[in-house]
Amino acid sequence: METQVIEKSMKTIGRSTSYYVVFYNLGKMKVSGIFYLFLKLRSIQPDDRVEIVIKKGCLGTEFITGFPKILSR
Repeated sequence: METQVIEKSMKTIGRSTSYYVVFYNLGKMKVSGIFYLFLKLRSIQPDDRVEIVIKKGCLGTEFITGFPKILSR
């Protein structure tokens, strides 16, 4: 799926940290720490187009697999 990253945020409660990314088409999704770190290291801006792969789990949960592919900057 081709989309744009609008905003990256993290929320810390006690000792646990949750990472969230707001996508243009999908809205706010919880992502892994590695995915969040990849976005920070590649310095992906809101104007950048990225391609992500979304899979559906056994209980109907949707999750992002792999790292995003940068299509245009």
